Parts: sequence; structure tokens; C-alpha cells
Amino acid sequence: MEEIIILVSPEATPAFAFLRTTLGATEVERHLNYRRHVTAMQQLLDAHKGFPPGSAADETAEPVIYAWTFTDRVLVWYTVYETPAPPRGWWDVARWLTRWAARRRTRTIVIVDLTVVGVPAGGS
Repeated sequence: MEEIIILVSPEATPAFAFLRTTLGATEVERHLNYRRHVTAMQQLLDAHKGFPPGSAADETAEPVIYAWTFTDRVLVWYTVYETPAPPRGWWDVARWLTRWAARRRTRTIVIVDLTVVGVPAGGS
């Protein structure tokens, strides 16, 4: 069984606040549209176990950062942590199986940044 946890880093919080301001003319519209966006983002990340179609890994970064075009206007950058870590190669599989196979896996997705495309300066 695998558990998916989705977190937003403190550095990405202002970007989410800015996204909310771009999603409608009134506060009620902004609130409803923001909830729809965040719920859809969570559902897609959960359904694809952190790797939705269109996400690309920057493997030169440590930890690996994934860039994902969530909508035509919203780009999301995130990292994925797995506990226990997956085996590193064929030599590691036996150790991994004996030590961790019976334990529950947890995959934590941390959103580190978000960019709203096509919006004038002032956003992330």
C-alpha cells in the first residue's frame, strides 16, 4: 500500500496566493476557482503517484525537481520523496526487500514553486 502526501513549501505560498488573485473578478469567484484548481492538482498528482503526464525531471538538481504544466497558464515545480527509498540497482534489491517490503510506502510530494504564465510582473 502506498500513501501519497502533498505539501506546499513556505517558499511557494506567495505564488499560490498570487494564483488565487488571477482566478476571477470577485472574491467568491476567486475562492471557488482556486479550490477547483488546487483540488484538481491534488487529484492528478495522487492519481499518477506524483508523476502526471507532461512532467519533466531536472535530474541535475539534488533533490530532483519536476516541472509540470498543470494548465496552459500554471507551471508547477515539485520534488518527490519516497520512504523507504527505492532500490538503487540490482545489488540493492535483496536488502531492500528483506528490510522494507513489509512496510508501508509513503511518497511525499513537496510543491516548491508555481508560476502563472502570461500575467504581468508582480506574481511568481
